[in-house]
Amino acid sequence: MKLYEIVNESEKTDTEACLIHYEKADVFVAEIKESSSGDLLPLILASFIEKGIYTIDPVWSRRFVESRIIPHERQNLGAILKRYGLNEYDCGKLLELSKGRCAQDDCAILPLSKEPEWLIRRHASSLKDALVLHDTLVMMQFQNNEIRFADLQSLIDSDKRFSFLAGRPGSFEDLKLIPGGHGICWNDSIYLMNKELSAFLIDYQPGSDDLYKFFDTTLLSTRDVCQKLNCSRQYVDSLLKRNKLQVARDLDSTRLFFRSDINKLKW
Repeated sequence: MKLYEIVNESEKTDTEACLIHYEKADVFVAEIKESSSGDLLPLILASFIEKGIYTIDPVWSRRFVESRIIPHERQNLGAILKRYGLNEYDCGKLLELSKGRCAQDDCAILPLSKEPEWLIRRHASSLKDALVLHDTLVMMQFQNNEIRFADLQSLIDSDKRFSFLAGRPGSFEDLKLIPGGHGICWNDSIYLMNKELSAFLIDYQPGSDDLYKFFDTTLLSTRDVCQKLNCSRQYVDSLLKRNKLQVARDLDSTRLFFRSDINKLKW
């Protein structure tokens, strides 16, 4: 993961917005400080502030990045990439080369060594894992290990973005966590951010079948880990020795790992 601050170089202010690049997944997420007025930010980000949105989904975050680097359709793109030592179009590398500067404003996107306090507080309530229990009921585990439930049936019925899920339970089960736990998604293209999710929270008492599915899905064996990471058991042992991975439960000859920890290794 790489962290950047979005700054207005004509003004000396605190970090009003950040951009996160989950390199392995090649996913961008822009985060805006809730107290920001947007006057010193790029127009795209300011437009979200007007809507009360401060965590920008990966689709619009990528559009924001692409608006501040060499366009993919640029004439003589190959020669330009070669000049910068690039073999292919890479948004992350081009962003670092250009520092996100453009003629439309005085803003730049610069590397940031650590998260500002407002972003740390926001990420403390991000998702750790999410699981479809049955029908359109989603069980969510947050970073503080709180468990909440959301029923998304009304969303599927009313929002055209999610209409493809109607009557297709198999597709709904393909739900994935957005890198960083900013929300959930389907097909790596349809995103539901945490703030949107909060509108569908319900009170629900899980039964024994729900709990069995939760533990069966979120606890992975070494074999499962190898399949998800496409790696060997020796590599898993290496992750453990380097404290890149922790064992959730050690049952004699069987070690169990949290799926959420494995997901982080893929981001």
